[in-house]
Amino acid sequence: MLKLALPILALLLTTGCSGNPAVGNWTTDAAATLASLDLAMQESMKAMPAEARAGMKDMMAKQIGEMKITMELKADGKVAMHADMPGGKHEHGAGTWTLAGDQLTIATKMEGQEKTETKTGTLKGNTFEMQQEAGPVKMTLVFKRK
Repeated sequence: MLKLALPILALLLTTGCSGNPAVGNWTTDAAATLASLDLAMQESMKAMPAEARAGMKDMMAKQIGEMKITMELKADGKVAMHADMPGGKHEHGAGTWTLAGDQLTIATKMEGQEKTETKTGTLKGNTFEMQQEAGPVKMTLVFKRK
C-alpha cells in the first residue's frame, strides 16, 4: 500500500494538490521573450532607420537579459511575485490569479505602489504569455515553469 501511496503523493505535490495546470513556480523566459520582441520591433518600427532600430533592439535585449521575474501561483488563488529589474532594482508583490480555460489573469500589487495591476495571458502547457508594452513596442512576455 505504501508503495502505491508515495507516487500518488508525489504527483499531488507537483501539481499543487489542486490539479490546476497554472499552480506552481514560473519565471521569465528571456530567449522566448527576446524572440517575440524581435518580431514586434520589425512591425512597429519598420519606418525607423535601420541603425536606430538596431540600437533600440540592443538596448531592449540588454534590459530583458537583466530582468528576471518569478511568480509562485498558489493553489488557493494567491500569487507571490519577485522581480529583479535592470539596474539592480528588486521588487516584491502579491495578489491573486484565476484561470478560465487557457486565459490566466494575474492581479498584483507591488510593494510601495498604490495601484493593483491586472494582466491576462494565455497558458500553453509549461509556458504562458502576456502582452506587454515597452515604449512604442507591444511585445509578448513569456514565462516558463520552473
